Amino acid sequence: RSEITELGRSSFAVKHTLLRDGEPAIEAHEKRVWVTRSDDGGIKSASLPDDVRKLLGGS
Repeated sequence: RSEITELGRSSFAVKHTLLRDGEPAIEAHEKRVWVTRSDDGGIKSASLPDDVRKLLGGS
């Protein structure tokens, strides 16, 4: 199972728990960042769009 554990301006954290026989066996954490293209062709962080924020459980 996976759940959103943190919701920031341009990022969110996800906690993943894998169960074995109904008990937690592995727990992993990741941080994802919303990005857009920068003027030089790279990437830069951007605010999470309101519709995405709402889907992730934010207001």
